[in-house]
Amino acid sequence: MAYRRKTLMDRINDIDIEDLQYVERDLCFYELVSLGFLLYGREKTTAEYILQKLIVLQQNPPQGKGLESTNSDILRKYATINSHTWQLNIIEALAIIRARKVLRKLGFVWQELRDIYLPHLPEISVHIHPMLKALYKICERLSTTQAGRMVMKINERHLQREAHNLRFYDYEYLEVFLLFWITRDVISIGNQNLQGVDVLNLKAYFKENDLDSMKAILDDTINHNFGRRDNVVASDSNGGRPGPIHGHIGGAVLATPGAAGMANGRPDGDANQDSGAVMDSLDMHSGEQQQQPGVQDANNSPSTEEIHEEFDHTERYLIRTKHAGYVLIINQSDFYLDTNPEFKDLLPERPFKKQRAGTDVDRDKLKELFSSFGYTPVVCNNLTHEEMQNIIRDTVQRSLLRDSLIVCILTHGMEGVVYGCNSVPVSINQIKTIMADDSLRGKPKLLIIQACQKNIAPVDTSISNSKRNLEVDTYADMLTAMSSIPGTEALRHTISGSWFIDSLHKLTNKWCSRKHMLDILTSVTADVAKRRDKQDYMLPIMSSTLRKDFFLPPRI
Repeated sequence: MAYRRKTLMDRINDIDIEDLQYVERDLCFYELVSLGFLLYGREKTTAEYILQKLIVLQQNPPQGKGLESTNSDILRKYATINSHTWQLNIIEALAIIRARKVLRKLGFVWQELRDIYLPHLPEISVHIHPMLKALYKICERLSTTQAGRMVMKINERHLQREAHNLRFYDYEYLEVFLLFWITRDVISIGNQNLQGVDVLNLKAYFKENDLDSMKAILDDTINHNFGRRDNVVASDSNGGRPGPIHGHIGGAVLATPGAAGMANGRPDGDANQDSGAVMDSLDMHSGEQQQQPGVQDANNSPSTEEIHEEFDHTERYLIRTKHAGYVLIINQSDFYLDTNPEFKDLLPERPFKKQRAGTDVDRDKLKELFSSFGYTPVVCNNLTHEEMQNIIRDTVQRSLLRDSLIVCILTHGMEGVVYGCNSVPVSINQIKTIMADDSLRGKPKLLIIQACQKNIAPVDTSISNSKRNLEVDTYADMLTAMSSIPGTEALRHTISGSWFIDSLHKLTNKWCSRKHMLDILTSVTADVAKRRDKQDYMLPIMSSTLRKDFFLPPRI
């Protein structure tokens, strides 16, 4: 008799409730807070329970070092009150918080779980409440300082004196404050389909404080999940009680190429586009051996490898107004010197002027321009070098279901680098590497940089020259437009903005319906090269690995 290898569903069903005490010993307090929020936050009563549990637990927080004395019983308690679905929910929650060590001990392969649960995408969940996942990702992305400001403002505006009843003051654990707001009706997460959701107070705060990327997470989650049919667990014939878990996880489509796109309402005709939105061809209940690479299954669905290697050689990229993507605008207007000794050797020899006058004009022109084509603007002002990389990475990962990506960086620069507001450089090649992610495989990516490229800057090679095991075509489909050639300055008017962005704005508006972006940028280069200010002139430069014509979608 042939040996039947255990499938993912077999391994999930094999987890015993007694295993959870050992799982908890490997979890630190931060991870338990996140798990408690994701698992208990969907109901006000359970949110109140875990809120009080975490406040008590903070007095002697677990360190996650496998010690028996640090067991909090949070997971075991959850399993007892969710006896038929706890395995699925706990595994997904562990995947969302990336508890790889624990998952490995339970016998799971990280890539397998990542392809199913997509922990990097805030708006997509399988069993965990989608709004809880979105709020967790916001907790993950806000700095402690940003979280503290938000807590104080929300409490002051909506809770006043009642906020003092919480008696929890560590803003690093923003999930605790979110649980408090759920129990006090400051926010409502609604049901699994997000009917009844109310996060207007958070959205208003994010809008007021230029945290557009955080507001976009909430908007995307609501748009993607609102009104979708609840997942159903099949019942057996034994009194109607749910039996062992079978089939595809939560009814999620996993094996068909373009499944993620279909989940977002894309028509069937888009399923063959090489969008990178392909999950593993993994049948959750099949115990047979996996197919050999290149062999199609009974439904004639190509393997993941085949899909990634195929490229649709039609003449232009498919970019639809409704799914155009994000335009991320990083605008550095105020500069300071970072005092961290670690970055001392990376700072410029001569400090930058504290203000880049005129850059806000460029920011507003870019936002107005690309928003008119359906791009969702994400505007970030004055980010450090680390925050720059993080927001680009986050936006890239959120672009799985979008048709393209535009990243605009307005800052000081030197040859090969751009600067954070803390005067620490980031290699332009590093930014391209971040953009060369599977989420954007086969999709056009436009990088626009308004920054000087004069002189050679010191760079943190441990960051900028990091090597990844990438395929040759990973860096394909990218267009980079820079305001000045290496060794020269980028001219910017302190009132009307930069020559480069002004020309880009003017000529894109003029030619968008007749020319693709490569031709438009060629016209921009010619236009800027003609300009003169006394003896000053500049010459933009671009590089391209586009494999098709990059036309902007029709205007809204």
